[in-house]
Amino acid sequence: MTKSSKLFIFCILIIILISIITILTANYLIKDEKTEGSLINNLTGELGTIKTVEEIEEEKSITLSFYDSKANCSLNGEVYINNGPLGKTKNGLFFLKLNETVLDNNVLEIRGITDDCFNKDENLPFLRSWNISSAGSNNQLYLETELEPRKPSNYYEIQAFVRPYETSDYISKINKSLDPNNIESNLDKINEYGIRYRSDNLLFNQEEYWQTPKETLVKGHGDCEDWAITSLSMIREYNSSLQCYNLLWESHLSIFCYVDGNYIIYDQDKTKFKTQLIKTESIDENKIRLRKMRNNYFEYYGLKPNERNIYAAFNEETLVVFNEQEDFIEWLLNIG
Repeated sequence: MTKSSKLFIFCILIIILISIITILTANYLIKDEKTEGSLINNLTGELGTIKTVEEIEEEKSITLSFYDSKANCSLNGEVYINNGPLGKTKNGLFFLKLNETVLDNNVLEIRGITDDCFNKDENLPFLRSWNISSAGSNNQLYLETELEPRKPSNYYEIQAFVRPYETSDYISKINKSLDPNNIESNLDKINEYGIRYRSDNLLFNQEEYWQTPKETLVKGHGDCEDWAITSLSMIREYNSSLQCYNLLWESHLSIFCYVDGNYIIYDQDKTKFKTQLIKTESIDENKIRLRKMRNNYFEYYGLKPNERNIYAAFNEETLVVFNEQEDFIEWLLNIG
């Protein structure tokens, strides 16, 4: 073999070797791209997106810890910021993403029902709020309070004591005596149901102690708010479409119903005041009629002048707040 032939064969071998290396390298690169693509697909499938360090930093969360120091219990319920719902706590804890909500200079609130940790004060409504000026430095914010579930201090707690469902057994017992054609007569019977007056001092040795309707009906005794809350709950269980409400006075609760054109105020011990508007009379004249009914009620029931301010009308579904005393008369005038 000549020298030139050997050189030709050597060149051919070099070309073949380069081709083999190129093919192997190409196959390796394709496999790596497939693997990398598969990894990205897995991440986006499980996590949604691949996030930068900056994005992860923005998602830092803070643990909100709600606690009642008086009962030594965690508080569970719905969490709100500036009346906007965020979600529910679990074991007194709520995890809040700081990139979604700014805590500083906002009102943080929890609304809920006490659990069995509160013993005899179980299943009672509560609402507590805090003005937040700092999110804390250790990623946890401790929100402590001392509840008095038997002494409601806001409209949410007061309104949540109206519980028609707790009176269903009692309404079923008296249903046979009710007249389907005479709603007002039925209301009279419900409001005269056997709940005898007893002060909180006599019953519980406490100045203020609100009972649930079920508790009041079991005892058969209660003071003005126990009677009013329970009787309204029974009325609403009897017929939830009726325009009947508790009236919250300065230091008293009563019941108001608008039935078949009649304006009626009920109170304990079979107290009842009633009037109607006269279509042929002016608005001002009808307002006088409504004021007269209200004032007669004051005088009969013994509410002192400083106890005659009315603040709200409510049932389990509706709350109407009166800023001025004349707002109540306007509301009565327009309710029909």
